[in-house]
Amino acid sequence: VLKGFMPVLTFVGVILLLFASIALLESNPPKVVFFPETDPLYINAFVDLPIGSDINSTNTLMKELELKVEHAIKKFSDAGIVDAVLSQIGENTADPMAPPEPGATPNKARITVAFVSSDKRKGLSTFEAMDSIRSALDGYAGVSIVVDRNAEGPPTGKPINLEIYGDDKSMRELSIVASDVLNHLEGVNVPGVEELNMNISANVQQDIIEVDREASRRYGLSTLDIAKSLNAALYGREVSQFKSGEDEYPIIIRFAEKDRHDNEVLMNQMVTFRNMDAGGRIVQVPISAVSRKRPSSTYSAVKRKNEKRTITVYSNILAGYNANEVVEELKQIMEDYADDNFPEGYDYHFSGEQEEMAENSAF
Repeated sequence: VLKGFMPVLTFVGVILLLFASIALLESNPPKVVFFPETDPLYINAFVDLPIGSDINSTNTLMKELELKVEHAIKKFSDAGIVDAVLSQIGENTADPMAPPEPGATPNKARITVAFVSSDKRKGLSTFEAMDSIRSALDGYAGVSIVVDRNAEGPPTGKPINLEIYGDDKSMRELSIVASDVLNHLEGVNVPGVEELNMNISANVQQDIIEVDREASRRYGLSTLDIAKSLNAALYGREVSQFKSGEDEYPIIIRFAEKDRHDNEVLMNQMVTFRNMDAGGRIVQVPISAVSRKRPSSTYSAVKRKNEKRTITVYSNILAGYNANEVVEELKQIMEDYADDNFPEGYDYHFSGEQEEMAENSAF
């Protein structure tokens, strides 16, 4: 039983302990995560070669990477906790948490390592396997390789998702600013950042066929005829169908593979058409007589958000690091950088997982 001054002392002590606890919490805030992290059920390695790489080049590299992955997870395979290792090249190999990419992607591939359920892993952590795979696949110049775990919860974007945008800015100007930001952040080398990438490529190689309009008019040749001939030579044209029972198979003709990669053969091919100005005669004109080929480059995509051209710099967070702490450090770096280096009319914004967390906390 409390007697004398003890009740007062106990009451004052509890009050002081309350404020001391608040001060201790403020000085050492706990690490906050958007979702509790569990060991990965499967691990993806997303491989992205330069745009323009054919599927054979991607396949050659993938064979080499598969051997490295098998060696990296040998400890886990011997323990019997690896369920399967799957490889896929071409379509449907991009990050499922990223926006879909239209068209064929022969330069992209994915390796997936699936593990048995957590109760059968004999105490081994698949985070260790992910770190081992990441180390094994490092060091390929010009190739982007991102190793990530399976996504859990609703789609939130990458832990690091930096959007750079500008009002009425051309893609060339915006890509220069975004590249400078990417190079600066890579130079700072913030601990916990896996690999910074941009969501577009600013150096997609292409050939432009410039048609001499005066010359083509003299021959009675249209630009559509030239485009159709090149398209048929490269991608083929259906000329008939072969029927076997109830099945029909298209018959497609195009240039042989060696000729499809020969610029001289492509430009010297004959365009056959009916010249109505010459009484409907069948005429053949080489493409090189009315046009020339010029090497050029372009962008893999043009993306807008809220009607503004936007380029996103993104990355995953390495295991063992807290996403909030890493992003806060990046925010401070960007504040210092933007004050001195951002041209007028440009701005940036951290979105993705951190934006979702802030909105949920405010709610």
